[in-house]
This record gives sequence, structure tokens and C-alpha cells, in this order.
Amino acid sequence: MGNAPKKNLIYFIYWQPSSEMLLFNLALMDEYIQQFDGVRIIKVAGVDSLNPVVIKRFGWLRDAKFVKNDLEFNERPHFVNSLNEMYSQADKDSITFYAHAKGISRVVSNPLKWWVQLMYKGNLGSEPNLIDFIFSGCFGKLRRGSDQVPVPWHYSGSFYWFRTREVIWNYLQRDSQGQIPSEVWNRWFTENFPALFANQDQVEFKIHASDEMRYNCYREDFWIKNKHLLKLI
Repeated sequence: MGNAPKKNLIYFIYWQPSSEMLLFNLALMDEYIQQFDGVRIIKVAGVDSLNPVVIKRFGWLRDAKFVKNDLEFNERPHFVNSLNEMYSQADKDSITFYAHAKGISRVVSNPLKWWVQLMYKGNLGSEPNLIDFIFSGCFGKLRRGSDQVPVPWHYSGSFYWFRTREVIWNYLQRDSQGQIPSEVWNRWFTENFPALFANQDQVEFKIHASDEMRYNCYREDFWIKNKHLLKLI
């Protein structure tokens, strides 16, 4: 058997110290951070330095880069820049995980916490299948989204693994030729991104996938209907 591929990380954090979800996300990432033995690109928006107490608790934040919070496009420009950085630094056979600190600006609720927990545990608690699939994630919406997410499928929540070189090379080629559709070039670009480079049968859905119209993980009725998912937390 060959060596396991290096694992890279692209992680975006909107730093809102008053948010309970900030530390909630950081604590969850902290459980899995050691598996990222390749390139780590961590970007923090909203502040230009971190409290030493936070750095002491989450040592992996020492390498974070501070970026300007983009009110119009959110993490899109930082994600795009991170793809370019990753392409130039990462091992050619590596795999990359993209995520962001989820729910920082939202009212805290049980459904939000359940969903965030499962996105970390589901994606990072077991190996993604990137031999058979181009992307791997946990929550799939198998239908066109809103006008902002006009692709035929997407990973709800925008946490996903992908084949580093294959996906980023395809992105760079299409971008240089002006082939990225303008309707996806918005603040939801990270959610639109996987479907630009893979069909639904080329991606892995590890926990839940549905074409249901009222599929909303922020809502309690989703979890009432899918009680079995709570057993996975």
C-alpha cells in the first residue's frame, strides 16, 4: 500500500468574541487539528490580533493570517486566495478540507449546535473517500438552491474535502478562461464551488442527502424528522 495522502486545511474564521459559537467551533476543530499534516491556511477576519490566552489554548492559531472582513462577499475573496496559495504549496497527491467557523453571527440554538457538531465529526472523524469521489462532505442538497446558489446540488453548510491538485487546477484553468458563471461569483461562492467541478454522482455524502424542498438544518423540524442523526453526535 502507498503512503496516505497529506491532509491540508483551508479554514476561515470571522472573529466575533461575543459569540458563543466562536469558541464552540474552535473547540471542535481543536479535536481534529492534528490530522492536518500538510499545508494549513487559516484566515481570521474581524480583528488584527488574538488574545494570548486564546493562542495558549488553541496553539494552531499562531499561524493564522489576519485579513479584512469583506462585508459584500464574506469569505469568497479569502477562499479564492487560499486556493491559489494551496496550489503552489501543497503536495500534488494531497487532499484538502475547507470549512469556516459556522454560525458566528446567528442566534445560538440546539439545531445550530447539532449541525455544527455533525459537520466537524462527520467530516473529520472518519476518512473521506477521495479515491472514488472528487469531493466528500456530510450534508447534501440534491436540488437547485436559491438564486444565490443556482447549482444543481451543493453541500449544505459548506464543509467539504476535495482532491487538491485536480480541483484547484480545474478552477484556475476555468477562471483564467472566464468560464466561472457570473451567477455563482457571489458571497455564497464556497457553497457553489463543488458543483462547478463535479456532478452529483462524483461526490460523497457521508451523513445525509435529500432533494427535499424544506431541507433546513437550522430548523428544529429538520432534526425532529431526522432523529437518527442525533445519535451520530
